[in-house]
Amino acid sequence: KKSPLDKIITYTNQLTLSHKQSMFSVEYAALNYIAPNKTQYAYKMEGYDQDWNDVGSQRKATYTNLPAGDYTFKVKATDLNGNWYLHPATIALTIRPPFYRTTLAYIIYVLIILSVIFFLRKMEIKKMKRKNKIKLERAQVKKEHAFYKQKIDFFTSMAHEIRTPLSLIIAPLEKLIQSNHWRPKIKEQLTIMEDNSNRLLMLTNQLLDFRKMESDVYEIQQERIEIVSLVHQIFSRFSSISYKKGIKYAISSHLESQEIEADPEALTKILSNLLINAFKFTRSRVEVRINKPYTHKGKHYFSISIEDDGIGIPKKELSEVFKKFYQVSSGAHEYHNLGGNGIGLALAKSLTEKHEGSLSIESKENIKTIFTVHLPFTPSKEQPTSAILSKEETEEEKDKQYAMIVEDDVSLLDFISKNIEDEGFAVIKAKNGKDAMQQLEKEDIKIIISDVMMPEMDGLALCQRIKENTNYSHIPVILLTARTNMEVEIEGIENGADAYITKPFKWKHVMAIVNNLLTSREQLKQKFSQYPFEEPGSLVTNIGDKKFVNQVTDLIMEHLDDPQFSVTELSNELAMSRSNLHKKLKAISGHVPNKFIRLIRLKHAAKLLLQKEYSIAEIGYMTGFNSPSYFSKCFNLQFKLTPKEFVKKENQKSNS
Repeated sequence: KKSPLDKIITYTNQLTLSHKQSMFSVEYAALNYIAPNKTQYAYKMEGYDQDWNDVGSQRKATYTNLPAGDYTFKVKATDLNGNWYLHPATIALTIRPPFYRTTLAYIIYVLIILSVIFFLRKMEIKKMKRKNKIKLERAQVKKEHAFYKQKIDFFTSMAHEIRTPLSLIIAPLEKLIQSNHWRPKIKEQLTIMEDNSNRLLMLTNQLLDFRKMESDVYEIQQERIEIVSLVHQIFSRFSSISYKKGIKYAISSHLESQEIEADPEALTKILSNLLINAFKFTRSRVEVRINKPYTHKGKHYFSISIEDDGIGIPKKELSEVFKKFYQVSSGAHEYHNLGGNGIGLALAKSLTEKHEGSLSIESKENIKTIFTVHLPFTPSKEQPTSAILSKEETEEEKDKQYAMIVEDDVSLLDFISKNIEDEGFAVIKAKNGKDAMQQLEKEDIKIIISDVMMPEMDGLALCQRIKENTNYSHIPVILLTARTNMEVEIEGIENGADAYITKPFKWKHVMAIVNNLLTSREQLKQKFSQYPFEEPGSLVTNIGDKKFVNQVTDLIMEHLDDPQFSVTELSNELAMSRSNLHKKLKAISGHVPNKFIRLIRLKHAAKLLLQKEYSIAEIGYMTGFNSPSYFSKCFNLQFKLTPKEFVKKENQKSNS
């Protein structure tokens, strides 16, 4: 039996709804005109409802939030007798899903996930490649560093090994050259051999310095130095090279003197390397310029330029020339086989940077090359001129130790004088050996520092004159020279020099030698005074002074039992003035003549006491003392023991 619902006319039997329409209603009706209120309805949404929904006479079904999908809405009705019609009316419904749940959306999701996985994988691979690249680079750097270290260690060990046979080459060469029976041509060949041996020695020393720089163990010893005179000294060392090569060699300076804090030895190496480089590549001219100081970023700088008119350096290689073992191989350098090891400029730059300075280069190919050393310095405040000491000086000033400085270079003379004054010495200046000899009479000089090369009378002649003169032979003499020839040093020592220092020198080195010489002499004086059996000859080292001391001692011993033996008689016997004898004995022994005579008497008395042949009173009279009590008092003051205590102590020593 057909349901009255079949007569319902709809516009469509398929209804599609968007997911955005979260609630919708379906209205239905059975065409029953007799008793429409008696018609009962039931509906069911297949795919959502499990059972039929009996809703009585209600003609509307409402659904909210149906999941996306296909559904069939069914509705049935009853007849007047309440019987259900067998065939319900139906309508198909489709709830469309939101976009993010569509197939296209899922495809996009899959693509995005795959893209992310691919991107992450790519990033991981890139990261691994970067890590591997860094590892490879580190391994390569480590390998290169190890190879470089092996190379440097090899060269260093070879340099150490070379020095021994090199010394055995240089020493015999020097002896051969000293011989005068060589023909000029042979002597010329020997001189060439000597020059190249010295150059090889310089290269080995340079390599050892370079190794120290590489190991970061090289430390500069800065001190206050007068740089202008130092540059002039270094400049003079290369004069022979310019003469041999026929090169114009000049120096110019905007300053007469300038003090800076620097290591003179390091500066010598810097400038020497730059000059060697300049002479290697120049055509006809090398010039050294001492420039005016300048200020940069609040700091004061001093600069030295070295210019040559050589083949120049290509612009693209200017930044490379200071690298270790680098050699310019382009431009005009390709056709010049000038040797070189690539160490000199690198060492010069490193030493300059150790001074917190810089080494710059300016070059034009086939025109010129200029290297400039820039060094920071602190300007010294001007000191007021010291007043000249007069004869009415205070007792404190009279007790000052006098040092004589002999130097023909005015700037170096002022520098040494000023610095040694700062060490507590009073200074006497002399411009040459002749002037120094004239001034020796004025004061009691404790030490002499002299240059070797001077007009009228040089340092060697001065040293010889001093050591031959009994009045001055006790004064220590230190010789300074720019000549590093071993022969000159040997000659200075043979002439009686107590120390020999080559220029450029470190001021600490000079003062260490000065203090050592004076301290050692003071220690000898104290030992002589305090120890009864110390002989007078131990006070001196040179033959002339030893002869003088022995002569004085012999004269005292000849008049040992004469209490009237005086300083006047002693000076007459020695043919010396009282003042010269006073200065001489005071300088050698630390005692004036009267005290020296008494000390010799007491020393001989100590020997007699140990012989146990005479009484203390007898020994007192035998050694020139007027009374036993005075003898005992003097003995106790000198040796801190009475004669009896002295004998007892010496007996205990011998027994033990």
